[in-house]
Formats: sequence, C-alpha cells, structure tokens
Amino acid sequence: MPNWCYNSIELLSTTKELDDKLLEHSELEDKPGLFQHLVVTDREKWYKDEPIPHLQDRQENGKYFDWYNHNCNEYGTKWDVHEFHYNDGIFTFDTAWSPPTEFVQKLSEQYQINCRLEYGEPGWGVAGIIYFENGEIVKEESYSYWEYVLENRPEELYLELDNDFEVEEDKIEAITRYGFDKEDAEKILKQYYDYQGQSNE
Repeated sequence: MPNWCYNSIELLSTTKELDDKLLEHSELEDKPGLFQHLVVTDREKWYKDEPIPHLQDRQENGKYFDWYNHNCNEYGTKWDVHEFHYNDGIFTFDTAWSPPTEFVQKLSEQYQINCRLEYGEPGWGVAGIIYFENGEIVKEESYSYWEYVLENRPEELYLELDNDFEVEEDKIEAITRYGFDKEDAEKILKQYYDYQGQSNE
C-alpha cells in the first residue's frame, strides 16, 4: 500500500472546454482516470513490444503499455486519483506517494489557466503549495508536513497530540518528535491548551 498524498487543486481561472470535460467525466458510467480524461499525453512513446517485468500486462494498440513510467513521468504519481471530489472550482483527492505536479502543469498549459496545487504527504513528511500560470510554475512553497498542518489544519496536529499525551509524560518532548524545536514546541503546547480550552498550569 502507498502512503497517500492529500491534494487540493484550486482553479483560479477556467475555460468552457475544461468545464465541459469535467461535466462529461462526471456523467460517464465507465469512467476513465481523471488525469487521462483531462490532459493529453504522448502515450505512444510508452508502448513496448514485449511484456514489462513486474507490471501487470496492459495492452493498447497491439503493444504493451508501460503505465507505471508513463504515469510517474506524465502525471507525477503512479496511479490516478483516489477519493476524488470536485466542488466550485476545487478538486480534492489523494494520490500515491507524491503530488501530481506534472498533471497540474499539463492541465494549466493545455487549458491556459491559472491554478494552485496544495499537497501534504505525512509518510515522507513533505507538504507544499505550487502556483501555475498557463503551464508555468510561478511560485512554490515547501514545508515539513507538520509545519504545514500546524499552519493550515492545526486541529489535525492537536488530535495526534491527544493520543501522544495519553502515554507521554513530557509533553514538550512529545511535540519535538514532530520536527519542531523546543521553543516552537512550547508555543504549540500553549496553542494546544488554548484550543482545548484548558490551562497548562
């Protein structure tokens, strides 16, 4: 099983073509992968004449399709979306191991739109926000995962701390295990108590 990477793509602009493709995808009974449905890739260069070791044989146009390397190179992640939701210009979904940076770049370039990718992957401890304009990365922010969570979804960290504090006597030490130094851990502990409506006395 992969580590799941949380992703949110916000469309800062859109086009009728993209809106139509999204509507079309939502109405298909036998849905193709969202990535494949929305962006065009050069699939033919990933066709092989012989079966590919360690991959489930998948044939297209009489050839063996190297789906793993295609997906990693063209989308930035090995599988298509998991747990996909779309509402009011915002996609949310999980991907395996890593964010779909290449997919979002292609989406932005193909439809000439601006968008924002936000991601977090706790297994590797990484998170970030990337802004795209017409296929170009114009701004990129990188964080440690728990630094990102503290900034954007602090209740997720507080829930983890609830569990840790049940078995840990040294609360500051428990917080530093999330990658924070002692000074930051003291501030986080105060924020935790404020969130819980408790005193740290």
